[in-house]
Amino acid sequence: MGDTIAVRTHDSRGIWSLTNFIPASGYTDTDAFAKGTSISVYPNPFTEGITVKTEDGQPVRVVLYDPQGKLVHDKVLTGETRIDLKGLANGAYTAFFWKELERIHRVTLVKQ
Repeated sequence: MGDTIAVRTHDSRGIWSLTNFIPASGYTDTDAFAKGTSISVYPNPFTEGITVKTEDGQPVRVVLYDPQGKLVHDKVLTGETRIDLKGLANGAYTAFFWKELERIHRVTLVKQ
């Protein structure tokens, strides 16, 4: 899957950086996501929260956005970790998983 995320930042003087392009692999199925990344996310759909598990024990950064694009979670995890999301509204959320600085994966999670 050939998505690319463009990232720019600006410094304290308001000067923008060069654009960094990061390839993103997208998944709509968490089983395919687990096979392609060695990261498991379950359950999907969820009601109160999700569990993220890395098969290789390496740290993974989980960044979760709500349906309007607002950041609702950003944390580095290792091993198997439960993320409490019961306060969120129902809908489709986009989760980004960073396992290496150059690699990012995206999966859609549904809150019921």
